[in-house]
Formats: sequence, C-alpha cells, structure tokens
Amino acid sequence: MLPSAGSPVIDAAIGVPGSSPAADQRGITRPQGAAGDIGAVERNLADVDPDADGDGIGDVADLDDDNDQMSDDFERAHGFDPLNSADAGEDTDGDGLSNLDEFLAGTDPLNSDTDQDGLSDGDEVAAGTDPLNPGTDGDGVSDADEIAAGTDPLVDEVARARGQQSVITIINSILFND
Repeated sequence: MLPSAGSPVIDAAIGVPGSSPAADQRGITRPQGAAGDIGAVERNLADVDPDADGDGIGDVADLDDDNDQMSDDFERAHGFDPLNSADAGEDTDGDGLSNLDEFLAGTDPLNSDTDQDGLSDGDEVAAGTDPLNPGTDGDGVSDADEIAAGTDPLVDEVARARGQQSVITIINSILFND
C-alpha cells in the first residue's frame, strides 16, 4: 500500500525541515529534513479496515461483520444490514422462520414459499418436508397436495403402490400359473 499524496511520509522525503511530524504514531522520533524516514506508512489500520463488530477481524476479511451467523453477502443480497445483528431474528417474509433460519435452511427470506409448492417454508420445516423441493418424496405430487389428500409427503406412495402391485402380480402368476 502506498501513502497518498500529501502524507507525512511523502512530505518527509522532500528534505524540508519541519515538513513531517516530529514523531510517528508510536511516539518514536522521526528524522527531519534530508534524512526523512521514507517507507514508513503512517496509516491507522482501523481507518483502512475497520472492525465493526470488534471481533479482531477487520471487516474486509470478516465474512459476518455483525456476528449474527448470516454471511454479509447473504445479508446484502436480501437487503439486510450486514452491520445490524437484529435482522437475523426478524421474519421478513412472515413464514414462521427467522431470517437466520432461512439462511441456515438455504431458503429465500423474502419469499414465504421458496419451492412454490403451496406450503410456507415454516410449515415445511415443521412437517419435516424439504422447503427447497416441491415434492419431497419424489413421487411427482407436491407436498401441499399430499397433505391436502391425507397422504404422507415423506413417503412415495406411487412407488409403494407399484411394489404392492408387483407382489400381487407375482402371487397371481403363482396361483394361476401365468
């Protein structure tokens, strides 16, 4: 990192007595005049890379500046403030999951039904279904339709019925020598 024009370091190099501070940031006496201490960059790290949450990791390297367990990128992408930890506990889309829960589940905190199956993300998490998959059990029927029909969205009834049909077919072929 190079010092900016007009910084004490650059000014020290011009050889004019009194053109640079008498001491550096640590209080150590600096040479004056032609013996300027060129190369000593007088910058405060906190000015270059502040640490908003005080965790000892500068904001540039810190992936979660407010320590709310949601990444700063996720917060920015969804319009949250990466320096305000209170937004983690909010339920922005009203689906029963906090923004932090949505982040951890991979769902959209701005859409109450991320997989568009008719069940809110919160209802899916409570039911044990996948809020990122409209048909958790893979039988081609949406979780909402399965619940409405009284079937289990975690069990592929189509495969179960095919399996039962196969057993019946086998029994029939044995009984009737087909």
